[in-house]
Amino acid sequence: MVQPCVTVRDAQVAFALDSVAIVVHLGLTDADPVAFVRAVSKRKPNLPVLALCPRGDDERVVATVRGGARGCLYVDDIDARLGSSVEEILGGGRPMSRGMAGLFLETVRRTRVSSQQQKAVRPLTPRERAVLAELGRGATYEDVARSLGISLNTVRTFVRAIYDKLGVDSRVDAVLYGMRLGLLKGTPFPAPKAR
Repeated sequence: MVQPCVTVRDAQVAFALDSVAIVVHLGLTDADPVAFVRAVSKRKPNLPVLALCPRGDDERVVATVRGGARGCLYVDDIDARLGSSVEEILGGGRPMSRGMAGLFLETVRRTRVSSQQQKAVRPLTPRERAVLAELGRGATYEDVARSLGISLNTVRTFVRAIYDKLGVDSRVDAVLYGMRLGLLKGTPFPAPKAR
């Protein structure tokens, strides 16, 4: 079941149930929705979270994706995109409203890595770079394993090594930091597929 959440109570119920995905509105009034997304991602990293937010709340969009949301839609896109975005997120995709890719690119540009910071990062092996590139395309761990012909546990080992070397603790931070270091090219997540 996909559980919509408009209060933290709803979100806690969804978290306790065997939900396959959670759709959370960033306008939750009884607690911090970004903190909730972080908690879900930490306790159930395979449970996809789709965030809904108003336009103009760019900082919260970035914070929510950094916190572990696998997709984000502007509230005014709900009628046209919610159903297909839930399908996409369940299929391992990274649905975003039009314009969000630009927001993430601008975030990367504003937070450039100095050459001193770049030297401080331990270099990634070619295999770690391949895993990071797959993550940057929005692939699930299972997709990465199939694509690279390795086991799921090996993917997890590479991801832990990447997080350690880059000094990050989430997929989004690894991808964004990898872009700032020049390890990845293009947008951080694929554009939505035309239907």
